Amino acid sequence: MGTVSNRNCVEYALLILGSLKIEHDESVWSVFSTSTTILRLNFAKPSPFPDRNSSLDRTSGPPTSYARQSVVHRLATVAVSDTICGRTEVKAPTLKILLVACAVLLFGSDCGQSADADEAAQKRGVLVVKDVDYLGERRTEKLDLYLPTNDDGTRRPAVVIIHGGGWHGGDKAAGREQNIGNTLAAAGYVCASINYRLSVKSDDVPTRLRDVWPLNLHDCKTAVRFLRKNADKYRIDADHIGAIGGSAGGHLVAMMAVTEPSDMLDPFGPYGDQSSRIQAVVPMYGVHDVARRARANGSELSEADSALCREASPVSYVTSDDPPALILHGTEDALVPVEQSRILHESLKVAHVPTELIVIEGAPHSFHLQPKQRDLRQTVIDFFDKHLRL
Repeated sequence: MGTVSNRNCVEYALLILGSLKIEHDESVWSVFSTSTTILRLNFAKPSPFPDRNSSLDRTSGPPTSYARQSVVHRLATVAVSDTICGRTEVKAPTLKILLVACAVLLFGSDCGQSADADEAAQKRGVLVVKDVDYLGERRTEKLDLYLPTNDDGTRRPAVVIIHGGGWHGGDKAAGREQNIGNTLAAAGYVCASINYRLSVKSDDVPTRLRDVWPLNLHDCKTAVRFLRKNADKYRIDADHIGAIGGSAGGHLVAMMAVTEPSDMLDPFGPYGDQSSRIQAVVPMYGVHDVARRARANGSELSEADSALCREASPVSYVTSDDPPALILHGTEDALVPVEQSRILHESLKVAHVPTELIVIEGAPHSFHLQPKQRDLRQTVIDFFDKHLRL
């Protein structure tokens, strides 16, 4: 989706509310009307609230976090308190409306910040090029490029960024992916953060795999091929491309690292004349023995399911010629146990592949390169510098 303004997102929220047919509730509509008016007025010139809190005294640009939180707080308060108190006038459809409104307004706040994020990236010497087609005209998934602007005009190594989301969710422009892309591009790397084919949402691991495997991996490998195909255009050193990803992205980048054409997991195209091999990998809190994790989650695996999980497990493919790995995981990960990263680390060690496992004390699942427990930016940059700047 292209960049849209916060004003447009608010209007979109109103369109959604107006299109839903519910029993009229004056108190609810009054709260929502007042809330959205605050957001609209926040764009006015001059400010309609010159004597109020400075966070609302804006002449242009997206609403501040104070205004957004005010709106969401008002809506959530009505939705939750009226439901808990059992007030008969708050019907289920009305509650649904309020929750939809909260979600859309929160979504709108993220949209509106994109221009600010782009400006901040430019100050760091990073140009962000959004929604680049890399899979062909029939596919809606795109990639975002993070291009260094402060360099000497030589070719730069590249890194593919794979988002998480359990194989069924996530986005290339999420906070973690922006953090990684801006950090590495500021250090001189061409980064491509991609959206890829997603599965149905299910608690059952084999169900998700059957829906999407190995097509999601194909998209990740195609992104590498795209960078090589366009190496001249983006001044990329095509011989030195790495990958980094968290959670489901951690699993997929590990698969990118350990598989080769003989494993029959490479896509036929596009860019079939280009290699999809990578030269360094940073898997972050991913699942690497899928069958073990599926059983731990309560999935009962048939013989076919077990075979599918083995096919989708990085530990099934480790060989001595795999690229160096820097594996990151937190001790307080409540979704993927750190054991999964240890399994990959030990498999690589047995195969004599250069590998380092960093376990961050107190870190939860899904952190970026600056978790509060430890700043990992220089560690990751140093790793890629060592293996991609030869």
